[in-house]
Amino acid sequence: MNKIASADLYKRFLTLTSLNILSNITVPLTGIVDTAVLGHYTDPISISGVSIGTIMFDYLYWGMGFLRMGTTGTTAIKTGQGDEEGAFLVLIRSLILAACIGCTIYAFSYYIGNFGFGFLMGDDSIKKIGRDYYDHRIWDAPFTLMNFAIIGWLLGRSRSGLVLILTLSSNLLNVGLDYVFVVFYNQGASGVGMATAYSQVFQFCIGLILIFYTQRKYLSILGNHLFSLIFRKLEFYQLLIFNKDIFLRTLFLIVTFTLFRNFSSSLGSDVLIINSILFQFMLVYAFLADGSAFATETLAGDLYGQGKIRELKTILRIAIAFSVAISLIFVATLSLFSNQIIGLLITKIQIIQSVQDVLIWFFPVLILGAYAFSLDGLFLGLAKGSILRNSMAISSFLFFLPCAILALYIESNIVLWISLSLYMGSRAITLYYASRKILCII
Repeated sequence: MNKIASADLYKRFLTLTSLNILSNITVPLTGIVDTAVLGHYTDPISISGVSIGTIMFDYLYWGMGFLRMGTTGTTAIKTGQGDEEGAFLVLIRSLILAACIGCTIYAFSYYIGNFGFGFLMGDDSIKKIGRDYYDHRIWDAPFTLMNFAIIGWLLGRSRSGLVLILTLSSNLLNVGLDYVFVVFYNQGASGVGMATAYSQVFQFCIGLILIFYTQRKYLSILGNHLFSLIFRKLEFYQLLIFNKDIFLRTLFLIVTFTLFRNFSSSLGSDVLIINSILFQFMLVYAFLADGSAFATETLAGDLYGQGKIRELKTILRIAIAFSVAISLIFVATLSLFSNQIIGLLITKIQIIQSVQDVLIWFFPVLILGAYAFSLDGLFLGLAKGSILRNSMAISSFLFFLPCAILALYIESNIVLWISLSLYMGSRAITLYYASRKILCII
């Protein structure tokens, strides 16, 4: 591959990554504004209630992430093959699947709420506020899941700029509605829930307008054949199988992090506080790393669709180098300014010192995670769901779980973090060997 083509790949990767990171950052910022509005204009107990309610949506929608991931890879491949009509049909099929799942969630929302809040810890008064938030937000399920499909499709089309516009406009509306519902109408937690729901509807409407404005020619070309093309058995079956594999992969991920949190709690309240702080750092890093992973998905699918395996190897190397660099910068920043950064979250000197003592065992998770996230992005872009599913199952149950159980048995938080490093390392190694078979990487 010549230097001009390589430079072009670097430019595309960095452009997409930058836009993806900006888009990702708007999500936690909106959560901060939610907390600030509740903290200033309502009883502070509302913050605890909304936090519990948010846990329900985190797990519910996190599990549905396959609607985004599955759409990106298949769309990118179709785009790389020059099959514009096929790429458009991927969107329609994903929207139909998302709408069906979303409507099912809403139809059973009462029972889902009863089941979920039955397991969550907290005072009845806090749970009541959380349930109020849940009830006023859950009706947005079809729109939220269809937004996953739209964002996935736009990423697959290398339109990260439009994704940024959608997420930024939606989150700005969310902030404005927070203020209206909470301050002017004194709605509290229910107002925050409604603000989120209405912003998801708004994002869906804007996304739909943008897509159908740019894709209207395919609607007219496909015409009366649209319905039969959408429901072609082979294509729809392949989409369902890929999404099933990604769902299982995400389920194993959720189980791993849920067990990590539960085991942290079992080791005592101080350990739970320490690990919760470190977990927040890991989430911030994940938002940055995901920007790179999303770009890798887009470019990998596009290059794979064009049959450009050599360029595909190059983009993987670029992604790994970028992610490792981000992780090392993150590690260096936490090492040099640990007192100041940890002090922003907690003021208790003993806890700050304890967090600093665990940092050395936390850093390998970030560095190994850089490799895992990059390879994850590669296989999502290639639509190789079974490889991701198998890697996650091996990492969760053969590496993380035995070590985590040992940590619980000997009551060691250090061993618990080692279990998470083993989990990330296993993901990286299993996916690397799978990539060698596909890309013949030496």
